[in-house]
Amino acid sequence: MRRIPRRKFLELGVAGATLAGCASPPRGPLPPNAKLGGCIEHFVVLMMENRSYDQMLGALPGDEYAGPPKGTVLECTNKSGRKISVPLRHGVPPDAFYPDPPHKFPAVARQIYGRGKNERADMGGFLQTFAEEHALASPLAASLEQYATHYADGQLPILQTLAKEYGVCTHWFSALPGPTTPNRMFAHAGTSGGIISQGVYYNRLRRQMIFDLLGENQALWRVYYHDVPHLWLTGDAWTKAFSGHQRRIGSFARDVMNDELPVYTFIEPRHVLPPWNSQHPIMGVSHGEELIARVYNELVANPRVFAKTLFLIVYDEHGGFYDHVVPPGHEGWDAELLDIDYEVIPPSRPSKEGFAFRQLGPRVPAVVVSPWIERGSVFGWNAESPNDRHTFDHTSILATVGGMTNKWVASPRARAATSLEVTINRSSPRTDASKLTFRGSIYHRRATDVELKRVATEERTGVAEEICTSFARTHDPDASPEQIVAYYQALVS
Repeated sequence: MRRIPRRKFLELGVAGATLAGCASPPRGPLPPNAKLGGCIEHFVVLMMENRSYDQMLGALPGDEYAGPPKGTVLECTNKSGRKISVPLRHGVPPDAFYPDPPHKFPAVARQIYGRGKNERADMGGFLQTFAEEHALASPLAASLEQYATHYADGQLPILQTLAKEYGVCTHWFSALPGPTTPNRMFAHAGTSGGIISQGVYYNRLRRQMIFDLLGENQALWRVYYHDVPHLWLTGDAWTKAFSGHQRRIGSFARDVMNDELPVYTFIEPRHVLPPWNSQHPIMGVSHGEELIARVYNELVANPRVFAKTLFLIVYDEHGGFYDHVVPPGHEGWDAELLDIDYEVIPPSRPSKEGFAFRQLGPRVPAVVVSPWIERGSVFGWNAESPNDRHTFDHTSILATVGGMTNKWVASPRARAATSLEVTINRSSPRTDASKLTFRGSIYHRRATDVELKRVATEERTGVAEEICTSFARTHDPDASPEQIVAYYQALVS
């Protein structure tokens, strides 16, 4: 691979490098459906929360799945200076994982650069950042050994089955090395508006999101939600203006059966009221598995609709869980790559903290499901065919929508992103789809709603925290979660 000069820079006290690579030039407007061969009419995205690729899919068998090397050991140093080594193993982590591992911007920087020498990223700081958080947690907290336990093959029977039955994007990275909201903003607008932290909401991106560009035509887009969608953080006025595009999750099955899905569907898990099903660590992975199975089963229930659908299950960020792959843009990310050229294109000016948006965040799970995808397909750096060696991030969602609708957000990263057109690798659709059976009893000590509510009361994090905090600031500081949900649903009714 052609070597490229690097420029040193300092971001939040962590040294890195700007990559001036040679990605393909930004693509221009395309005729509707041209890049998907005309076979895909519906693009359905289910965005879950806070899980790393290695934790969820790293145990899939075969080098092409790019899991962590055998014998990987995580290390940290305790308060007394004693070095602790914990082998990474495949097994079954707690269903509800507490505490929520650190994943704000400074913590992610420490995770990526941990033991780095000569200012090179080495992904060596994960256990250390968790151990520091663990020292402050209650006796109910997960152990270091549980943190270093990833799901073995077969222990996530819904997500892992879909990955093997259809396809997986093994090198899908979060859009920046930070928390939930700015990463979700990238998925909707191709930018976070220069923000790298929680607590700054979508209202700064009004009129810039893909939903704004697709406009009032309900045949083009729709959001299905459970209690309250994260997109409500755009504000009451925006939510009210597009209220007809927001439907309860129960309407999804009906719309599939009636062949009334829009071109672009975005599905939001249950965020505020239990049983939460976003797979946020403290909320339980099994409830999210049930949601994934539900959406998939409702799609395959109408073969005519499924035959023209691409379904993506993806996670907004890694949630502080270990992943071994250095994300693009960080110093040393391409040291062992032979034929991967990739540039992280900054979508905006640097943040006020000095982050230049030239670095992606850790890998997240991304599973693609369609009858137009061969069983066992792998799209990533370890793929057998050079034609399948792709790099993805959240703006790949926007590139896919752009290719289908000819509507493009004003983000150079989204214009240059890898569209999911590359995953359509059959000349005719498969006809072997069958429903999945969810069995909650197989998950390791599946958390009860009472337990989840107690833990969430002690430590509300993620989307739930954002929604409740925003409502307290703008509407009623004393509102209960039930009152917040009732307010939103009255707003869009």
